[in-house]
Amino acid sequence: MIRSVWFGAATVLDVLLLIAGLYTAESAFEIVIRTHWAPAPVLVAALFTALPVFCLVAPFAARRAVRRGRSRAQVVGMFIAPWIYAVFLAVFLFNS
Repeated sequence: MIRSVWFGAATVLDVLLLIAGLYTAESAFEIVIRTHWAPAPVLVAALFTALPVFCLVAPFAARRAVRRGRSRAQVVGMFIAPWIYAVFLAVFLFNS
């Protein structure tokens, strides 16, 4: 019971991050279009597009890891990975 509550909460947090990630990816692609596909904005857009992908894959990978008997730390790491990447993107964005 407790495991399913934690899975549900972590999945909801990843979905919330997914919504923000989709918005930032869309904004990055708007910049790419405005700059006529310049190489630097394309690379930045690729970085920001990876965040929604992480948010979609993380819950499925965590559930699969539980079924395969992986450790709790590894499962938690799978749920935290999109958040760590989001922090990296925020630092990257504000230091550029």
